[in-house]
Amino acid sequence: MKRKNNRNAASVGIIGPAGGPVSIYLAKNKNADKIREERQAFFERAQSLARPCEKSLDEVIRYLVEQFHAKPVELSEGEKTSIKINILLNHYPDLIHREPMPENPTMEQLRQWQERDRSFEEARNYPIELLDLVMDGYEIPEEIAAPLCRQDLAEREKDRPRRSVTDCLNRLAALWRGKDPVPAAPQPITLSLERNHNYMVIRGLGGGALSDELTVFRGISAQDIQNKTPQFMVYADVMRKRGIWK
Repeated sequence: MKRKNNRNAASVGIIGPAGGPVSIYLAKNKNADKIREERQAFFERAQSLARPCEKSLDEVIRYLVEQFHAKPVELSEGEKTSIKINILLNHYPDLIHREPMPENPTMEQLRQWQERDRSFEEARNYPIELLDLVMDGYEIPEEIAAPLCRQDLAEREKDRPRRSVTDCLNRLAALWRGKDPVPAAPQPITLSLERNHNYMVIRGLGGGALSDELTVFRGISAQDIQNKTPQFMVYADVMRKRGIWK
């Protein structure tokens, strides 16, 4: 298959220590319009502050090796399948049928949409050999991951009121599998990479802090700034979180 060179569709994901399902919940907020307007105003300010500083995925990998002692590891078949599914859903919607999501759905509409949509199953069953995928795995040892784990735990405590529903669902899912959703001791952080689509998934407690670090290191392109791409918005949010942009 001929590869699409879609820079703006680059994917970065975080999966928590339980490796559990992604929990989606909707909440009506009377201040939603105000929050949306404030965010829009911030992104417009961020456009004037931003400068192109993008680095390649190879540079990011070298940074991981030098700064975090990341070691190559073999990806499992499940991890490879996960990469394939996400790349199909985000880069090749023409190869699978995806049910359009309703605009501003209620919980019931979201449930009905999930029942109708078969794109995940189609992506799972799509032959991986028909895609041009170059996949790598890396692991950051637990002693290096420990400070990142502490940062993530501190963020969870600070953000606990907003995360309470999601944390509860993920905790129940982890307990059902017989696992502790928040490890008592630091554990390694693993990364799954796909080079041709600039795809990266980080797994493990500490992944959020590592993602912030890599977001700032990797930077953004002039195209990201001009078009306010998702990469730009994530970068801007991290810069504001760190107090660099206000």
